[in-house]
Amino acid sequence: RVQVRLVPFLAFLYLLCFLDRANIGNAHHDMLLELGLTETQYANAAGFFYLGYVLFEVPSNYMLEIVGARKWISRIMISWGILTIAMSMIQNAASLYIIRLLLGLSEAGFFPGVVLYLTYWFTPSEMARQIGMFSSSSSVAGVLGGVLAYAIISTMQGIAGLQGWRWLFIVEGIPTVLAGIAVLFYLPDGPHDAKWLSPEEKEAIYTKLYGNMAPEAYAGMPSHSRPGHTWSQFGPLMRTYVGKMKMTFREGSMWLLGLISFFILTPMISVTLFLPAVIQSFGTSSSVISNLQSS
Repeated sequence: RVQVRLVPFLAFLYLLCFLDRANIGNAHHDMLLELGLTETQYANAAGFFYLGYVLFEVPSNYMLEIVGARKWISRIMISWGILTIAMSMIQNAASLYIIRLLLGLSEAGFFPGVVLYLTYWFTPSEMARQIGMFSSSSSVAGVLGGVLAYAIISTMQGIAGLQGWRWLFIVEGIPTVLAGIAVLFYLPDGPHDAKWLSPEEKEAIYTKLYGNMAPEAYAGMPSHSRPGHTWSQFGPLMRTYVGKMKMTFREGSMWLLGLISFFILTPMISVTLFLPAVIQSFGTSSSVISNLQSS
């Protein structure tokens, strides 16, 4: 029941995340042509996004624990949706760099935040299946991204005096903002906050996660299993989290997994950002058609 209720919804949110992250690749040619940007400036802008992403991933998860998953994931989505729409307003390289950096900062906590959130509901042995189902929507986004870009850019070119690539950011940013608002009403902070679970079902989840602990023993567990934090606890909590972060960075396995992730994601991200431009460089397609072919 938990899986059916949560995982498809979170997968849909991740699909929006991937569309908004990759649409700069679909806008690549027309954006550079209108603004007079170079390929180097485009590559720099792509890199600024991941600079912000790296800087804020870990702090974002700590804030999720303090503020609560529902509010924090909603904040992430609304802010990155607004910034995606703001991409339609860029006028030069400087504004592109700034918005891409802010977009990375705002979106950074989504994937790690959802992974953390799933641990509130599922045991380690169940997590691989849930993460696999959740993250599979990125592949769907890879197929849909080019098709949507083709449809939006080709049909909305010139409407309200805006180029099609500007409409791409507007049209794909609005659903993200709306989905972020929906998160506030749909997503519980944890089992204790799920109105669609009976007390017996909530207890069964906690027993599955922690064994037959007395309720007071949950005090050392993550915030989803006990009353929410107050801002007066912010200082002590941050000191605790900084200590945990230092311990994490001393773990060799963490660095190894990070290196593996780096070598997996680098080519995947490169394809996402540059494939439409590569296809167009063959000289057989227009910038709009290359988006369709990239799917």
